[in-house]
Amino acid sequence: ELNKQLTSKRKLETNIKNSIAAIIKREIMEAEKAERARREAAAKAAGGSKPVAAAASTSSRAANKLENTPEVTAVSVGFENNRRKLPWPVGRGDITGPFGRHKIEGTRLYEDNIGVYIQTNIGAPVKAVYEGTVSSVHSFGAVSAVTIRHGKYLTTYYNLTGITVNKDEEIKLGQVLGKAAESEDEDGIGKVLFVVTVVVGNNPKYLNPEDWIKPR
Repeated sequence: ELNKQLTSKRKLETNIKNSIAAIIKREIMEAEKAERARREAAAKAAGGSKPVAAAASTSSRAANKLENTPEVTAVSVGFENNRRKLPWPVGRGDITGPFGRHKIEGTRLYEDNIGVYIQTNIGAPVKAVYEGTVSSVHSFGAVSAVTIRHGKYLTTYYNLTGITVNKDEEIKLGQVLGKAAESEDEDGIGKVLFVVTVVVGNNPKYLNPEDWIKPR
């Protein structure tokens, strides 16, 4: 029975990974398109016939395709500066599924989580941990996931109902995104999967959310 549950969870997390990868691909394409448009506009304003080259960055910060404007970079920096200071996505809750690969107590089985599973009350408000823009509201059957972009970082909140935000909406810190749904075990307990991702090159890198939210 536990093996069946793990297989189901791995399938779910694969779907979420695919969703996040697709979001990143789309966001990078849009950023590159916007950058080309800016260069072409600058060339036209300068009276040139060819697009001007992108200005060299004077920052010591490593180049990232999603940090294509000072405003976006500022959001990334703000997110980084709040490491271990971000609020939890739910007011009350406990982490019942930690990040990464670990052995399930009392068994020979392992699980490898892309984020943390937080146990909370069914219907508890789920809130954005930082300001940003909604990249996706994705349906997974009866429940949904919301992904918010914070510069080159993304946060994803899965197992939500009653979604209150829309794609491309600007989000404030603490804004309600939806409500925690019942866990897949249908045990009368709410559960939220919280994922933190950073874009490296063209790919997602999954980070331990406990390194970002406030300790309890």
